[in-house]
Amino acid sequence: MRYMVVIERGEKSWGTHVPDLPGCIYPRSDPNLTELPDVEQTKRQNIIEMALGFTAMTRIFSEGSKPKIATKLGGLFSTLTEIHSPQGYATLHRSFCEWFAREIRTAEKKMKKGKVHPSQPSSYGQAAKVLDIAIKVYVYCCAQPTAEIAQRMVPFLNGAVDTPIMKHLKNQHATASIQATTGCGGSSTAMPRLGYP
Repeated sequence: MRYMVVIERGEKSWGTHVPDLPGCIYPRSDPNLTELPDVEQTKRQNIIEMALGFTAMTRIFSEGSKPKIATKLGGLFSTLTEIHSPQGYATLHRSFCEWFAREIRTAEKKMKKGKVHPSQPSSYGQAAKVLDIAIKVYVYCCAQPTAEIAQRMVPFLNGAVDTPIMKHLKNQHATASIQATTGCGGSSTAMPRLGYP
């Protein structure tokens, strides 16, 4: 994939930007452009930022969690070229969720009447929801890291299914048997995993 890089001279410095990748800006103090920005990394970071916004969950985690999550997702997304099977993806998914549950805490929550819910470790299900939505945006919606790899990866992805979705499915299909598995060996905190079509 090729992108146009615009080079501009300001009053005191030079800079580059990539019009097709908002946020891909690289200021320089001299015009020596032997070190151009890593366009693919910048694109990945922009998609991760967008995906984390879609999860609408980062607000429930403690201060400073979002950059840690974004960094971990960036590293994980850069390894997707190595995933060739559902088992490989399941291992990657489990590794992220276990890291998340160890390293990311929920924010302290102040309730009505002065009651406070203290910060606690995040659940595996919270981790799975963040990853499932972020990776769906990256792979399914943005066809990353390449269209070919995205096409191979889509069948491995999990659907982020939470309590409101499960209640809706139960109400709409009361007599149907909905099959779902958990992402962490049956833990009650895990979220059901339904494969994308």
